[in-house]
Amino acid sequence: MKVSCRLITLTLILLTSMMVFSYSGKEIMAAPDVAPDSVLNIIPQDTVGVIYIPSLLGLNDEINALMAELIPTDPPQEVPAQILAETFGAGFETLEELEELGLDLQRNFAVFLSGVNPLMYSAAVHVKDADSVKQLIEMEAEGSSSFTHNGVTYYTTGEEGAFVLMDDVMVYSGSAAVCEKVIDTQKKAMPSIADTTDFQSLKLDTTSGTNDVVAYFAMDAIADALRPTLTEKAEELKTDMKASAETDPELSSGLGQAESVIDGGLWLLDQSKTLSLTVQLNGTDLQISPFLKFKGDSEIQTYISQMPGELTHLKHLPQNAFLNGEMQFQKEMLIELTQAMMQLIIPSGSNADTAKIEEATAALTEAAKGFYAGLGDEFAFSLNFGSSLMPDFFYIYDVTDEARVKAYMENDFTEYLGATMGLMQAMGGTQEIAGMYSDVSAGPSEIYNGVEIKSYIMPNIDALFAELPPGMEGVAPEQWNIYYAINGGKMLYAMAGNAQPVKNTIDRMAGMGAGFDQGAGYAKLTGALTLKNNMFFALSPITAVKNLVQIFAQMDPNIGMVQMFLVNIPETYSIGIASQNRDQGVAGELFISLGDFREIIVMIISLQQMGGMQ
Repeated sequence: MKVSCRLITLTLILLTSMMVFSYSGKEIMAAPDVAPDSVLNIIPQDTVGVIYIPSLLGLNDEINALMAELIPTDPPQEVPAQILAETFGAGFETLEELEELGLDLQRNFAVFLSGVNPLMYSAAVHVKDADSVKQLIEMEAEGSSSFTHNGVTYYTTGEEGAFVLMDDVMVYSGSAAVCEKVIDTQKKAMPSIADTTDFQSLKLDTTSGTNDVVAYFAMDAIADALRPTLTEKAEELKTDMKASAETDPELSSGLGQAESVIDGGLWLLDQSKTLSLTVQLNGTDLQISPFLKFKGDSEIQTYISQMPGELTHLKHLPQNAFLNGEMQFQKEMLIELTQAMMQLIIPSGSNADTAKIEEATAALTEAAKGFYAGLGDEFAFSLNFGSSLMPDFFYIYDVTDEARVKAYMENDFTEYLGATMGLMQAMGGTQEIAGMYSDVSAGPSEIYNGVEIKSYIMPNIDALFAELPPGMEGVAPEQWNIYYAINGGKMLYAMAGNAQPVKNTIDRMAGMGAGFDQGAGYAKLTGALTLKNNMFFALSPITAVKNLVQIFAQMDPNIGMVQMFLVNIPETYSIGIASQNRDQGVAGELFISLGDFREIIVMIISLQQMGGMQ
């Protein structure tokens, strides 16, 4: 498999986180962080996936409260009931219907997978009245078969599956064999999934009530089951894409990336050990925390060896921006990720030549080594829209060798831009895209508050907007250049319409002006995600919407009317994404303050209603 496929896969993991079980036959105690009455204690050890919910009713109430806050006019939605009915092909519509049958949905519940090829779903649920539920099962199973296994009777219902009732827990499965394993697990004749080393090593919190959903998947077992099918389907898909590209040249764009993503996905699956996920819903705040653990001897371990430290540059970023973030990775990793990002983003045309791509990639690698040689392993970045659709990019790099950085930026930086353009051209990128770095030359410098700001002029940026429709010329930038300065042991680097991003940061570093740490939503995000991560992103969709509406309003007065609805909506950071390397894997965090979107939702509904009245 080509390295680029693997790097692209690693990039996708980032833009967004070995043991052997032995059983002695003695009584198995409940695993740590698993309550004695948890249904996890009866789910067999060879289960390949489980979704555990501490309380279905509690989750349903939280979802309804959220929807009532965001869309007060909509009736309550029975989301958990709808999902379960769809999964098991059942006819109920509400959780109340299930409670009337004697199920106790206030207590913990789980859906688990015994196999993935084909999919084999089962469910474990507590019951309020075991005798009533037993009568119901016997009634439903009338005319079908009943069997006794290890002293416990279970019932089969033809093609619909099997039921077993043990104490106050009922299990439904599509397989009688699964019911027998559940019986053996409940009788302590075999371990439960909660007793396995893989599950316990994740230290999932299933008891405190903090998590509304906890999920676990044995990715190595899933990979073994799906590998032949996925490999065959992947080859068929690539063959079909190539055939389509031969008859439709437009489809050839992106063919290389699509193949790399497919190959990379298979490679990632082979490297994976387990995947866990927790979901927390607190009012209008949603937090999702996945953790992908890799095999101890997997190749990917070399890419995730750097442990996270405290992120220290965020405070110097703009107070208001569409995206602010910071990353900590070894420089070698950053170089490889730069290549992977380019190969992922730039459409590969039908004239792309593999040999030329490899040659151009090697050239860019050498140029990137020079760029990063005097820089550290940590950098922060910001993205925002100014007066055009060409966003302003801004970076803060740690400087470890100032003389080396200055020499490179003054003497060799255009080679880096040329190598970047070379890879774009080798991949078949259009001349407009590849040519944006052509004819770049050193521009004027200026002194701002005692700091020298230098520049590079990019004269061909307007070629990217050459084919705009009539009347849309205003969305193109008047200019877009590179500006940089070295200040306080850091390189400030901007690709923007002017040097203002660099100047503003110089002011913030001097204690003048508010930074990102004083932005609306910052405290909530950093409190939920912490600052000890390899990667941290904060997004303000409201800021992006306001900026884009302002840009398009110059051409369309009707769009300008939308600004009236947006004036009083605060520009807050509503989405946070973080990841850190730990415990042979990558832990991710996604935090969304859904309440921040309430005004936008109300605005959209109002505009729809206004449109309906016309």
